[in-house]
Amino acid sequence: MLSVYCMNKRTVYIEPGDFAAGLKLTDSYKTILGSCVSAVFWEPNTQFFAMCHFLLPKAPAVQTGQLGRYGNQVLPEMLRLAKGASVELNDMQVYLFGGASSEKTRGLAERFKVASNNLRYALRFVEHYGLKLVHQDIGGHCGRRVLVDANTGAFACQMVESAEYGVAYGQKN
Repeated sequence: MLSVYCMNKRTVYIEPGDFAAGLKLTDSYKTILGSCVSAVFWEPNTQFFAMCHFLLPKAPAVQTGQLGRYGNQVLPEMLRLAKGASVELNDMQVYLFGGASSEKTRGLAERFKVASNNLRYALRFVEHYGLKLVHQDIGGHCGRRVLVDANTGAFACQMVESAEYGVAYGQKN
């Protein structure tokens, strides 16, 4: 069972394409990932927290929909919010989760490999801005269920088998 000590806390589900950010948040946040990537920004001094669940690395030329769907929009927005909250970027911790690929994508052209493209974008973003990547649970062929306590930065990540992933995704467990 996935658990982070969350007594008397509300747990907020981050849907694909969603993100949350703020200072001194008291809720816990969870999401379920396959090829998508979740980035968590946590800065303990200010208790700044941000978490996203992006589906694709880059927005199309003509974009419709949510800001959180695309890595090249949501990650800069999370960074902007951190700077706006006077977060010292040297003190901010970054966690990355997800980016599981399917065996079925093995022969596809690179541009069609969503998981590897998502991971590549997230890792390059972290490197480009000199952010401190303190934990990564990425790649492979299993989905992940992630739970993060926004008040403490504590997290739990559980691998989810593909058959269970479909059930879990529908149930948001």
